Amino acid sequence: MKTNQFVALVAVAETGSIRAAAKSVGLTQAAITRTLRELELQQGVELLERTHTGVRFTDAGKSLLHHARLILSEIEKANADLALIRSGQVERLRIGLTPTINFAFLPECLSLFQAQYPNVQLEIYEGLHGISLPHLRDGYLDFAIIQASRFISENEFSIEPLLSYQSHVVGRKGHPQRDATSIDTLNSMRWLANFPAAWHINFIKELHRDFRVSPQPSHIVSIQSAGLLFPLLAQTDYLTVLPGVLLKAPSFASIVEPFSAFKSSTSRIFGIAARRGNVRSKAASAFIDILKQVIKQHARNAQSPYADALRPTDLFF
Repeated sequence: MKTNQFVALVAVAETGSIRAAAKSVGLTQAAITRTLRELELQQGVELLERTHTGVRFTDAGKSLLHHARLILSEIEKANADLALIRSGQVERLRIGLTPTINFAFLPECLSLFQAQYPNVQLEIYEGLHGISLPHLRDGYLDFAIIQASRFISENEFSIEPLLSYQSHVVGRKGHPQRDATSIDTLNSMRWLANFPAAWHINFIKELHRDFRVSPQPSHIVSIQSAGLLFPLLAQTDYLTVLPGVLLKAPSFASIVEPFSAFKSSTSRIFGIAARRGNVRSKAASAFIDILKQVIKQHARNAQSPYADALRPTDLFF
């Protein structure tokens, strides 16, 4: 198998047709067709089926497409890393961080990390499942700190537990239902979820497990950005579920508040997720060590704003 064959396969998947794929990579339609036909002959399987609306991937095609994307992603990363070395920057680090880490601990971590590793090019993405998991899967992210939940395939990813936390049903400050005790009241409300729509059923199951609340799927809006979720939460009567640690962050204490009757009796876990088999780089290990150091200091400091929500016994390190 050759790189140009993978490029052709991915181009067809992203554009939906041979003609559009050829245009996107600057080749003729005949060249793309010939490249894919050679690949099919080499592997002895049909990868694409031509239809009146374009092309459709066979099961074999879907399987190879997954690997092709991973391989091309790794090649892109290798080229980028070599370019950094040539320019004097020795390493690139791409990570995803859950909003709790971003708002509570990232400012301290970032200062310490950049002081120790000034030549590492750091890229930080929102650690929401709908964003992080695809980027972990294709090898773009080195790791992500996200909720370690049953939504994650153990066959694809390794999860290192970081800390446990309790979650709360929350709404804006002064929410008209903030003192509600009725499950029926919360079932009738509208909700914001930071999971893809395909996971709404799982989200509802977790709400029922933790709070006995089961809103209708049509009452849930999927928001794949903290930058969108929090303004909506602050300016509407929508509800969501947030970690207690996040509620103590200065950015949130003044705009949202927990519903006192709906605090989870069970703990959830933030974990360090990576593609299974991924070798952690020196920069990635250093960032994680610094983050653990910052979290541990807050957990042990009675004067920390997170003291009520974060204890040494909540940590897995």
